Amino acid sequence: MIEVNNLQRQHRIPTQQVRQVVRRVLRRCAVQRGAVSLVFVGEQRMRWLNGRFHQRRRVTDVLAFDLRWPWQRQATFLLGDVIVAPAVAVRRAPTYRHSYRRELLTYVVHGVLHLLGYRDATPRQRQQMERLQRRILAAG
Repeated sequence: MIEVNNLQRQHRIPTQQVRQVVRRVLRRCAVQRGAVSLVFVGEQRMRWLNGRFHQRRRVTDVLAFDLRWPWQRQATFLLGDVIVAPAVAVRRAPTYRHSYRRELLTYVVHGVLHLLGYRDATPRQRQQMERLQRRILAAG
């Protein structure tokens, strides 16, 4: 199940494409069941969430919260929340020469990959994750 909630009204959310790209990530990573909730929020709420859960009092592009119990953390099951800030995508898209939609979908893919255990703390991890993101986005 893929649930999409839009709690901001400044930027349009391509809901159908969001669902499609999440399905693509899940197929690519062999996830057979579970639920993903995507929530699109404004900058103020994102700043609060980032401060509350990561002690960083700044706006970020995406947060991922894995809601599974430790014994559920197998590759075929997923349950989690991905929080995305569309305003950040609007600001950053020109920097990467992407459209707003492409940047937003990149955040969605990035968040779901984090739920699946991918990390980007080291340069090597970041390169691996970015390469997978590009492949997933290009497949659509």
